[in-house]
Amino acid sequence: MKYSSKDVVLLIDGYNVLGEMTELTHAAEALTEEVTGLGDNWEEHEYIGVQRAEISQSGYFDDASLSVNDAFNGKQGDKRVVCFGIEGNTAGKAFVGLNGALETRFERVASVKGLHKANVGYVVSGKSEDGKILLALSEQDADGDTESASVDNGAASTGGADLYLQVTALDLDGADDLTVKVRSSADGVTWADLDTFTAVTAAPDAEMKIKTGTIPQYLAVAWAFTGTSTAPSATIMVGAVRL
Repeated sequence: MKYSSKDVVLLIDGYNVLGEMTELTHAAEALTEEVTGLGDNWEEHEYIGVQRAEISQSGYFDDASLSVNDAFNGKQGDKRVVCFGIEGNTAGKAFVGLNGALETRFERVASVKGLHKANVGYVVSGKSEDGKILLALSEQDADGDTESASVDNGAASTGGADLYLQVTALDLDGADDLTVKVRSSADGVTWADLDTFTAVTAAPDAEMKIKTGTIPQYLAVAWAFTGTSTAPSATIMVGAVRL
């Protein structure tokens, strides 16, 4: 299946800057060492067992609150939690999780007869990993869950999982915090908590949690506003990477 720009999801530490970005590049590389010897007619290389990932973004400069300048300026050297996907903002679709993406470059570019641009570069200090979206980025205005629309892996897995949360907006309206959980089930009927993210009190926010052991076949998300509130709302995305 082919995809286009409308299918891209891009979240950095809870910042949703997708509307200002025009290009996203992700590259993963296996590092090698040249082992060409005397008498060889062609250059030879051996894989040294180390991989590297990089990500770069290009787009428009915007100094609005929670936009590009807020998201990137002054954060060089910071490790970021990044989630992006190119198959659409839909539960069950693939996303890439980068925990420890080290922001190394933020460029602001001004030119004649053009809007100002902003470019960002990262080197990943850690893993670039492929997972599935459990809860598509969406606004929630009441407690709820996705157990009736869970993501089916086809079978349980035994290597653990990395769980990603992105919160782009939060209005507690008097509530104490927002609690988000990943739920799991062996049969899609009986559910239990797999893990709980740190309670969220402000946005933007993001977290990656490591869960070891067996991960059941079905995964879902549950969220709740703790305390008394009239009209709370939160915009959240959750994904899981089975290891």
